[in-house]
Amino acid sequence: MEIFLKVTDPDKAALILEMGASAEAVLFAATRNGANVCGLEDRAGTLEPGKLDDIIEVKGNPLEDIRALGQIRTVIQAERCIHTASGDDFYR
Repeated sequence: MEIFLKVTDPDKAALILEMGASAEAVLFAATRNGANVCGLEDRAGTLEPGKLDDIIEVKGNPLEDIRALGQIRTVIQAERCIHTASGDDFYR
């Protein structure tokens, strides 16, 4: 059974860790597995040339502390920076 979750939900991510999943499995649940469940694995879910995925930069390493997913510093969507931790939002 695959699990998936909203990538920025650190509480759910921590709960899944408490249930015995690895941090890597939680990150897959937030990325690759969600795309698979939606039937989009050929277009999203992993960072590969030609795919449509967004990127978030977080403060810290979510493999060491999964709650880092809740500390978003930068959001890159459609190859454009649309948010930074300084509060600047860009929609160009």
